[in-house]
Amino acid sequence: MMNNENPIIKFRLHSIESDFIIIGYEYRHSKKIDIQTQLEFKADISRNLIGFQLIFEFKQNKKLLMILKVLYLLELSKSTCELFKSDNDTLKMPTEFLEDEINSAIDVSQGVLHVKTQGTIYATVRLPIIDPKIFLVVDEKKDSDT
Repeated sequence: MMNNENPIIKFRLHSIESDFIIIGYEYRHSKKIDIQTQLEFKADISRNLIGFQLIFEFKQNKKLLMILKVLYLLELSKSTCELFKSDNDTLKMPTEFLEDEINSAIDVSQGVLHVKTQGTIYATVRLPIIDPKIFLVVDEKKDSDT
């Protein structure tokens, strides 16, 4: 359980995995592209792993053009994992830590998109600016933890 005001969080990047598929080549640079974004939190506490899976669906005129999935996995130190454990088998983590790591996952996703679309008609497509706070649920009792 988190009881420190400013806990020391020890972790390392475990892995980055991506899936990418181009479904259609009807993309028109002159038309707006809609990007639907989804974030899923993943945890395997038995292995001290947490992660963020970002899923981006790119559509134009309601037609799905491509999908990008990026899994950004972190390995927590055993002490950090214990620090994050809550009484009811859930995790509580500092909001600032989550925001920073979601931002890192988004940045990695932009890099993956750039590499995967090089040499295609989608090479100019960019991810929108995403505020990581939209993905967080903040504990009203203590707004520094989630």
